[in-house]
Amino acid sequence: MAPVPAVAYLISSDTAPAQVTRLAAVLRSGSSGAVIAVAQDAAAGSLDLRRLHELDVDLLETTSVVPGSANELLMLLRCLRRLLESRFDWLVLISGSDYPIRPLAEVEASLGDADVDGFIESHPCEAPARRRGVPVDEHALRYHYRWSSPRPRRPIARALAGVLDPRIAVEVTPAGVRFGVPAKRSPFRTPKRPPVALPIRHNPLSVATAERSPFGEGLACRYGPTSFVLSRRAVHVIDTAVHEHPELVLYYRDTLVPVESYVHTVLANDGSVSLRDESRRLEFSGAVDVDALLASGADFAGPFDAGSDAVLDALDARVHR
Repeated sequence: MAPVPAVAYLISSDTAPAQVTRLAAVLRSGSSGAVIAVAQDAAAGSLDLRRLHELDVDLLETTSVVPGSANELLMLLRCLRRLLESRFDWLVLISGSDYPIRPLAEVEASLGDADVDGFIESHPCEAPARRRGVPVDEHALRYHYRWSSPRPRRPIARALAGVLDPRIAVEVTPAGVRFGVPAKRSPFRTPKRPPVALPIRHNPLSVATAERSPFGEGLACRYGPTSFVLSRRAVHVIDTAVHEHPELVLYYRDTLVPVESYVHTVLANDGSVSLRDESRRLEFSGAVDVDALLASGADFAGPFDAGSDAVLDALDARVHR
């Protein structure tokens, strides 16, 4: 068996502070030497800084973030860069509404035996056909369209444009009404060869000025949930891509919910990392069955709401003791 690796847990949360504190406490009780860090949406309330200090938890961000906005992605990228200053072999990204359903000693030992660089669920996102009468997939709308907000003085004109021009899509997001148009297909084509890290052939400013899609033969668009487990090597690949390929971040700035695609796209297109298509997290809805959670084999489960204390107490008694 391989040595137990050093693990960092990043809690990205818009959850009630008490729930975040409880999650941090169970992480610390199960892993005394782990790096634990929190990025909290300020709109969710103020965290108990004294308790977090007692638990040796780093508070990386307390920023107000609109769900699905570019700021959500940028916050994550800043946190990943900060965590690279710490010592860890594996990084586990979870939300404040998640909870471990396996002993953390088992979770960390299993990462020491992993034969891949990351566990991240992702799916291909093909460009839309753009033929009349053919519906556009939700994720194709998100990532193959360029989205912007209407000028405050011209909302009616922009809305009419959406009716008169079928290429224009309209979405109501937490940030307000946004309008999307198909991104121009990139004229750049990369030669067929073994994949290398982000083989993009754009001028760094071309995406922002020409609004061209970076996706094509050289770069495949991917998307998936924002919970993943990555080796330090994989985190470094993401951080390097931000600085070596700023054009990709610029493109994602004007997409919808970029946090559910950018990391997945970067890693899936980098031939230097090996990935397993799973997140090691169980997502559920409705009533919670503790026995079913424990039988799933997942490391974490969620989302638990603020009224889940009885279920979390049962997990503590049966798993975390």
